[in-house]
Amino acid sequence: MVSLKSPGDKVKGKPGASDDKPAAKAGRWHDGYGLPVLFSLVLHSLALGIALMAWSPPAELHVNPVPQHMAAQLVELEPEKPKPAPKPPTRKPEPKPVSKPAEPEKKTPVKKDNKPKVDEKALQLKREKEAKERAEKIAREKREREAKERRRKEEEKRKQDEARKKREQQELADRLRREQAAKEAQEKAEAEARVVESKVQYFSGLFRQDLSYNWSRPPSARNNMRAKFRISLSRFGDIQTLSLISGSGDAAFDRSAEQAIRKSAPFSWFRHPEMDNKTYNRLKQFTFEFDPEDLVK
Repeated sequence: MVSLKSPGDKVKGKPGASDDKPAAKAGRWHDGYGLPVLFSLVLHSLALGIALMAWSPPAELHVNPVPQHMAAQLVELEPEKPKPAPKPPTRKPEPKPVSKPAEPEKKTPVKKDNKPKVDEKALQLKREKEAKERAEKIAREKREREAKERRRKEEEKRKQDEARKKREQQELADRLRREQAAKEAQEKAEAEARVVESKVQYFSGLFRQDLSYNWSRPPSARNNMRAKFRISLSRFGDIQTLSLISGSGDAAFDRSAEQAIRKSAPFSWFRHPEMDNKTYNRLKQFTFEFDPEDLVK
């Protein structure tokens, strides 16, 4: 068993029997109630702390203050006594003005005109001279403008004449060139035509030679008998068409002439190197008269 002692207790010796009895009583109190009391205090402290933690203060109540009543009492004030009016200040007599002696009047000095006098006659002459110079200047400028305009027109006319002459020369040169070209073309065409004509005459002679070589003269053939035919030939000398336009009046003669033409085809001279297109165009279709020279008169 543990005994509780207060800090003020002192250990003393054993003075006697009287001191042991109170000590024994104190020990018995602590032994019987000390722990329960301490446990109760701790438990109540915890309960109080939990209650304080869970408790929230009530909402603040707003109370309108009640106006306090004041006690008032009417008191009559005694009228203020009028203050005595202040005494007016004593004015000192003003000193009499001392009259000043009159000042003499100041005379305004007359300004002298230092400008030289203008000679009206000289001024008039100067003005007339200036007007004359202005008039001469205007006339001179006018003459210069007119001369400049005249030179401009002359220059413009000269340029126009030069342009016209140049244009006429160009037109003349173009006309001469065209005429020369036309002349050359005509001469060339005529020369080509002469060449073609000579070729046509040459190949026509070969055509007649072929007919004379292949013709069998009938017994009824007489002088002045002629048969006229139209013939079409290909580029290689073959007969495409052959027709009698006008006969001789003797059927045997006309028939012998047609047989001579067909027997001569194809004409070999169509493949001649000189048979160009222009010559062929002249010979591809033509009309001829068959009139042998060895007919009996």
